[in-house]
Amino acid sequence: MVLITIPDKSTGGSLTAAEFNQILDAIKDGTYEINTAGVRIGGNVLTFSTGLTDTSSTITVDASAIDHDSLLNYSASEHFTQAAISITASQVSDFDTEVSNNVSVAANTTHSSSNGSDHSFIDQDVTSGASPTFDGANFSGIPNSAVTTGISNTNLLVVDAVGVADNDYAKFTLNGLEGRSYSEVKTDLSLNNVENTALSTWAGSANITTVGTIGTGTWQGTAIGDTYISSATTWNAALQDVVDDTSPALGGDLVAGDFNITGLGSVGFTQELDNGSKSASFSIDFGTDQKQKVTLTANTMTLTLDTTFGRVGNYVLKIVNGGLATLTWASESGSIFWPGGTAPDLTASGTDIVSFYFDGTNWYGVGSLDFS
Repeated sequence: MVLITIPDKSTGGSLTAAEFNQILDAIKDGTYEINTAGVRIGGNVLTFSTGLTDTSSTITVDASAIDHDSLLNYSASEHFTQAAISITASQVSDFDTEVSNNVSVAANTTHSSSNGSDHSFIDQDVTSGASPTFDGANFSGIPNSAVTTGISNTNLLVVDAVGVADNDYAKFTLNGLEGRSYSEVKTDLSLNNVENTALSTWAGSANITTVGTIGTGTWQGTAIGDTYISSATTWNAALQDVVDDTSPALGGDLVAGDFNITGLGSVGFTQELDNGSKSASFSIDFGTDQKQKVTLTANTMTLTLDTTFGRVGNYVLKIVNGGLATLTWASESGSIFWPGGTAPDLTASGTDIVSFYFDGTNWYGVGSLDFS
């Protein structure tokens, strides 16, 4: 019998590998017989109910002889039962070999779940605070309590609506994401009344009530009534009263519409239209200028008065060297009437003034001859 003394462990601590190996060696070594003298640990004795030899297959330790609270500092909930604890010799030998050879148990131990499936691929701790990585792994059955869902920072986003479809747009809700269709997005953005229309080809609409400020452009619609023009009264007054404008200018013809122009001091003309020298028949159109001039050469010709402009009025034609030509007077329409029914004899070398009154149909002419 060999007495093995181990330092006191009754107040805490654990057996070292060397101390545990002493116990295992004593148990398995056939030259030592451990009987009632037992193994002493911290002044207490472990008593084995049967001896152990090298041929023994089982060591039975009488649990009633173990004061585990004082010896190994176990809690009350960890007491051994009164049933015997059995250790086979092969189990003791295998475990002793691992410990005595200082081989890493973790590297040679298969991690198994409760259902016995192999998890030897796990190559790192997954305890609290660890940061394991998983390459290509799929997870299912994770309880909701294990993750935090929502829209706060670091939360896990989840779909928070039914009926989410392909090509939907994602919209945050209080708890996650929901799908929104194209038409729903337009409504969300208050664009549900907007049509997809290119302005470059838009023909316009009769429903426009406000257009804002129009910077440039040409109005091509119907005339705008005075009731729609805030400054219409000012414009109309400006046309009625030009006292403040000492030199008003017209951009086109002034059509009086059978109304009178009264109070004129004088009326001037910008030019006397010179028709140049004529040696053949020609026309005079008083519709372009009311005062005109022409020079004649020795030839036979017809002078025709154009009536297409149709404006009633007094017109003047200055003729230079009119007596050189053999001249016939004609009217495009209507007739030309002279005092006494005879056209004047023009001066061969000099200037004559022939004045006409046109009544819209016929011409009435008179000559003032040989100005010198």
